[in-house]
Amino acid sequence: MIFTPKLIAFDLDGTLLKSDKTISGQSIFEINRLKDLGTKIVICTGRPKRTAENIIKDLGLTEFAIMYNGAFIYNFQKEIEINCFGMTKEIVCHTIDT
Repeated sequence: MIFTPKLIAFDLDGTLLKSDKTISGQSIFEINRLKDLGTKIVICTGRPKRTAENIIKDLGLTEFAIMYNGAFIYNFQKEIEINCFGMTKEIVCHTIDT
């Protein structure tokens, strides 16, 4: 019996993306193979949605992605924000003042 993971998470910069900011054909092939086996592929990145979105959509990943180093979770299939952990104005001002 071959083990098929239920979910695999990938970072973008320095992991999935090559130095020229492209994804290798082999990586695309393997991601598609895993998707065909039923594995959910999740992108976890420090990038904001606007710079990660095209990469995520080009890979055909429609469920969710974790961005801003975990502060923002978005479902691309439903086009909805799942969770956002933003800082309040008070926290920002306190941080600047200290």
